[in-house]
Amino acid sequence: MARIEDVSWGSYQEYEGPFYKGKVKFEISNNPSINDKRLAAITAIESGRYDAINMYDRMIVSVGLIQWGEANTFSFSKMLGNICEAGLEHIVQMHLKPALEASGASFKITTKGDWRFFIGNSEVNSLMLQQKLFLSCDGRKGSWNEQSKRHAKLWAACVASVLEDPRTIEIQKRYTSKRLLGFVASDAKKDLFEDKASSPWAEATRTIFLTYAINLPRIAGNMYKVTKFVGDKWSPEWCLCLIKKLTFGPNIKIYPGRYDALRPIIEKLYGIELPKTSKLLQQWVHIPERPVTIIQSSQEVLNNNPQSTIKITVDSVSRQVEILDKKNEVIERTHSQTAKFESTFFQVLISFIKKLFMY
Repeated sequence: MARIEDVSWGSYQEYEGPFYKGKVKFEISNNPSINDKRLAAITAIESGRYDAINMYDRMIVSVGLIQWGEANTFSFSKMLGNICEAGLEHIVQMHLKPALEASGASFKITTKGDWRFFIGNSEVNSLMLQQKLFLSCDGRKGSWNEQSKRHAKLWAACVASVLEDPRTIEIQKRYTSKRLLGFVASDAKKDLFEDKASSPWAEATRTIFLTYAINLPRIAGNMYKVTKFVGDKWSPEWCLCLIKKLTFGPNIKIYPGRYDALRPIIEKLYGIELPKTSKLLQQWVHIPERPVTIIQSSQEVLNNNPQSTIKITVDSVSRQVEILDKKNEVIERTHSQTAKFESTFFQVLISFIKKLFMY
């Protein structure tokens, strides 16, 4: 069970607040499913722990493997409700009890069938009420006092205790796995995830896309739309075009570091080789393979037989041209020498005839 004393303090941009790193790590199985691999990559750069809590940014409360946020979206409440519906409401209520009592709050199902927090009889259904419930302030730097700090830390410890309970871990994993594609824009979902192509590069690229989409869904979707793809779909160069655009297209400061943290995990999971650093990824440019060209072989040129041809790549054309140039040089030199011989022969013959008539 997490304690208030275990909760730390952090900040991000204009916000500050408590956070708890968590103790229960995500572990990938020996025979992982597609979603297991995706979660392994995502959790490596999100929290990676079932009981991780973040309360120092605009989401007010973000929890679990992929940091389900509460502000406006109620994602944290929905996940807790899923645990309750799995027959573990008593576990949720038991661990949340200290924070609920300190806030004059409750957690229950609404008449619409949604699981929500209440302060007294009022549903916590706005950003302002969420800030009041979990933070006792708006979460910005300078808005905290010792009482509100302790209040927020109590919430962090109680929520972490729910999520580290062994009985809730598998439920959180299933809940998260089923909702991963909910972060993907419709066109990207159709083109990337409904396409049934299966290859190491295809699966790796889908996973990389998810790691960015979970962080900022709309931006990831926009980056897919504006990517200028080259090569065949799911070829390494096609995939790298998208990966590069996701990393550098949004011009988000932390994204190159995100790629650096992600790369070794993706390589291990899918057996592919990516640019080793974000700097190398940024410098990567696709150089298309030059097409196969059909030309006459140098031997056939010399034999004056245009019917016989061979296939060579453009990479070898320069060498073939060099050979042809040398052969042509020989031919020209032979022709030149023949012409010179013929000219000399006729000059001698004419001179001989003239001498005969003189006698």
